Amino acid sequence: MSDRKGPSTFLEVPTPGAGDPEAAPPGATESWLESPRSERAAPDEPDLSAAPGARRKARVGARADNSVRDAVSLAIVSALPSDRPLLAALWPDVSAQELLTTPPPAQALRARIEFARSAIDAVGRRDGESRARAQLAQRALDAHLSRVGDGDDALTRCLDALRREQRESLLGFARLLAGASGAVVAGDLARIDAAARERGLDPAQARAWLREAGIEVQTVDSRPWAPLDALPGAPSSMDDAALAMLRHPAQAAELVRAGALLSWLRANGATGELVERSREARMVMERGGSPVLAVHQQVWALGRRELVLGSVWLRSPSELAPAVRGGHLTMDDLARAAREGVLGAWLRTLGWVAAAGAADLAARGDPSGLKRLGWSLGEPLGVGDATFADLDLFANAVLAREELRAPALALLASGDLLAWMESLPPALRDEVWIDRLRRARGAPSDPLPLWMGVRARVGRAPLHLRDAAGERVVVSSVSALRITSQVAAVWDSLKQCYRDGQLLAWLAVMSPEIERPELPWPPEDDDAELNALLWSIGHRGMVMEWGQGDRGVTAPADLVAAYQSSWQRLESLIARGFVLAWIERFHGATVLVPAVGGEAPITLGAATAGLHAERPRLPAGQAALKLALLCGLRYLPLDASQPGDEVTARGYSAAAHGQASDPRAWEPLRGHVVHGGALLWLALQPGVPPVVARPLLRAAFSPWNPGADMVEHGARILAQLARSFGPPTPTAALQRELDAVAGPSARSVPKGAGATAKSAMRTLFGALALMLVTAAALGSAALLWDRSEGAEPPQPEADASLARWVRVHATIRAAATDRGGRWDLDGSPPDLRGRIHVRDEVLVVGPCEDAFECAQTWERVRLIPAVPFRVRVDDMEGPFENALGAAWARWGGRSGELIRTKLGGATLEIRVFVDEPPAPSPAPPAAPVAAPRAVAAPRDAGVAAPRPRATSRRSRRAPRIIRLEDPLAEF
Repeated sequence: MSDRKGPSTFLEVPTPGAGDPEAAPPGATESWLESPRSERAAPDEPDLSAAPGARRKARVGARADNSVRDAVSLAIVSALPSDRPLLAALWPDVSAQELLTTPPPAQALRARIEFARSAIDAVGRRDGESRARAQLAQRALDAHLSRVGDGDDALTRCLDALRREQRESLLGFARLLAGASGAVVAGDLARIDAAARERGLDPAQARAWLREAGIEVQTVDSRPWAPLDALPGAPSSMDDAALAMLRHPAQAAELVRAGALLSWLRANGATGELVERSREARMVMERGGSPVLAVHQQVWALGRRELVLGSVWLRSPSELAPAVRGGHLTMDDLARAAREGVLGAWLRTLGWVAAAGAADLAARGDPSGLKRLGWSLGEPLGVGDATFADLDLFANAVLAREELRAPALALLASGDLLAWMESLPPALRDEVWIDRLRRARGAPSDPLPLWMGVRARVGRAPLHLRDAAGERVVVSSVSALRITSQVAAVWDSLKQCYRDGQLLAWLAVMSPEIERPELPWPPEDDDAELNALLWSIGHRGMVMEWGQGDRGVTAPADLVAAYQSSWQRLESLIARGFVLAWIERFHGATVLVPAVGGEAPITLGAATAGLHAERPRLPAGQAALKLALLCGLRYLPLDASQPGDEVTARGYSAAAHGQASDPRAWEPLRGHVVHGGALLWLALQPGVPPVVARPLLRAAFSPWNPGADMVEHGARILAQLARSFGPPTPTAALQRELDAVAGPSARSVPKGAGATAKSAMRTLFGALALMLVTAAALGSAALLWDRSEGAEPPQPEADASLARWVRVHATIRAAATDRGGRWDLDGSPPDLRGRIHVRDEVLVVGPCEDAFECAQTWERVRLIPAVPFRVRVDDMEGPFENALGAAWARWGGRSGELIRTKLGGATLEIRVFVDEPPAPSPAPPAAPVAAPRAVAAPRDAGVAAPRPRATSRRSRRAPRIIRLEDPLAEF
């Protein structure tokens, strides 16, 4: 990029020439690692939707990142209190040579200082010992910063401090070699030069420092050597011999192979170290190695550090890139030098370890070897039309320029991005980002590692989205994603950011303290998962994809409007689960039916759990209708797929309680009864007592009894609906339709028109009932409240003097042939209840909850012999009853007499025992009754009616079985 500053220029090197060791080849500006233009075209963007073979969780990556950061933090906290310079303490895993040869830019230094502060804070929060270490590190950091300052020249001061520390280390090494004489002989100069290079210092400058420190330095020319006649020019010093070997490599290779050069060194009293290194160079030739490598190893042993490739003389690895850009070297020359081993050996000798590793890869034929070599030598990374030599510049450019994202993702998929980062100098590398990319090798098309690293480098930069009109929207804080209307306006763009990982990376930087849910990655259902992610950061609403737009939901009432707008879309979203999850999360505690009789209240969350369980077996429209009823819909449409609205809905708005009703008035709602919609609507009607609403609500989500006949059972339920709730009240739209079918009022209609209107209404109801029954599948139903309690008459009284005080023992049991069938709608055993209407009270046996038999005994019951009394057996469902049958029974007056009655699938046995206490005072005579009456007779005023009796069952109660398919069984 043409506008790069500072960090992109710190790797610039002098321009080397060609053909002369003292000159350098001219530089060039074009990238020397780029392929031909046809090959440099940006590849197609990888398929980001393709899921890898194994799923990965974002939090797993976060934990791995934390482990890397913890290791770096501990190393920095340990290094700061030592005597090391600031740069060495901030990068404790980077050698001083690498810091001095490739220093970090000023921006990287500032970022590292901030990282050190956060590392100190993190370590200080662990325990007492760590707190003490953190305090020492903080004081040391403050002392360093007070010396170097925080201006633009802080990096220069840090480098000077590190260079001074390395200079003192080199002088100490030289004094050790000089000993008491205070002079460094010519044979030790090679060791001094190597020590200087290991510390990142220039050998020539190091010799000058030795002289300034009073250490005498004997040059190689300080004493004459015997001439080496085998080389042109007959050199008489090691330096001249090395130059002659580089200029005449063929003769030099022969001298090394024959051992003539080794003999010459021995004859001139060379040091043992020099002789040993010369012997190693000869062994390369004897083992069949490259002659070029052998010659260069001998030259480097003699004190020179050049690399000669053809006619190009290279004094430093930093001169490689300009030589290739200038055309003095080709990629083939580098590949050949790598295969010969001379390139890797030269780079390793000069301390360029990363570049030496890249040269080794190129020697083995790895296609990325030469690319890595160029990047490690300072060649920038090409991304689209831009080039980068710094991670911060790369991250900011990818975030700001959308056209660079596709090329960056292509580099990620090919592995070049990781290779470039690994090839950077240690002071410029981001180990956390590199570790994340390494772990993502199994999914090369996954963009999340790219964006996690970009956001971590950029920091708290805003998130850029686009609304439906294409306008740019800037999100600068997490709180903006908690407003439903704002989120709905950018929903499509936000989903795209979630799919490519930008949103997760942004949240990791903006709110790292928030515990986010474990979501599948790559995303499977972006609408559901994005809503769940937003809920974890405080958003209490929900956004639904809704045709061309997006619908925001802030309250359950919004789902009613959604149902009226498009029941198909709402039902498809219900099937995906997140709509019900939102209700349960934020409105699940809403009470639909309050607590009754010590039982817990029924909440909206429990009801939606029942809807979720039965949704797969509901026909189209029923799930959306039930959800709308739970969320506040107050009318019941005839057709769930035609909801209408408050004005246009064809259905019923309420039930006319207390009015007489014909079951045919409920016939159009037969399908809703079968599938539970009508029962749910009635349970939520205003004014319905909780004791009635509770079993209604439970039955609305119960499975249909497959053992029951649908037509017969539906007719029975409709009859009980008519008896319990009266006729349904049509909505205004349905009433207008019925009025149009019925015609004018009877007062203005000629004779015979009434029959025609009634026929038309029957035709309409019949058609609606046929349509709903045909569309209904096996669903849910309920046993409704029978409000005929007390309608059965007591035992008629013929003569008060004939009443006897008796003990009654009653047993009720299910017939053995029916016990294997399904009694209740939920498949549980029957809850049988028997009622015996004696003279003064109603004796109740049961209910036998979830059992096939139970018994009851009553003391001091007044019963008149030879006078019929009414008995009845019901199958109970909570407070509701399903009458199995009723009959008249008669006691003949004998003690121990057994009265047995079969009603439906149950048998009621009554055994009467006569008590013999003194007879109570007679009551006033009453009018004789010859036959049982259909209405209740007044009780005897002379005998006080006993108080209601407490039930004391003598049979053991069977445990209640709660089936998994009935999520509302606890109701």
